[in-house]
Amino acid sequence: MICWRFYQDDPNDPFRSLWLYIAERKLDEKRALEALRERLNKSDKEQWGWNIVEFYLGDISEKELMTRLKADATDNTSLAEHLSETNFYLGKYYLSLGDKDSATALFKLAVANNVHNYVEHRYALLELSLLGQEQDDLAESDQQ
Repeated sequence: MICWRFYQDDPNDPFRSLWLYIAERKLDEKRALEALRERLNKSDKEQWGWNIVEFYLGDISEKELMTRLKADATDNTSLAEHLSETNFYLGKYYLSLGDKDSATALFKLAVANNVHNYVEHRYALLELSLLGQEQDDLAESDQQ
């Protein structure tokens, strides 16, 4: 699995752990959560993104995640970067729950931070495109 090799290149990168979890979740959600917790426990937990992992694991609330985000941001640039990452992964979380309206709003917020060099920015655009296509497909089926 490509995601596994990507993760192995830097196990202390929380975003690699999240991408691997997102892929594993499609196969077995319970096992994916267990593996994510194992990766968190083995990590050095020094990077900001481990807060998002803790949210995914249910260890902290969304409110606590946002509180930590504000406390961790040292300047406007780091705030924009953290917001872009956080909004994207919250969008993926809500999308996995079937809450497309919340996911769409969060993907739009991820893009609005204009952190163009982050993969989360590009993937938020992709998710919005896919959600838009889904809406177009539904509109077409309603007309038939």
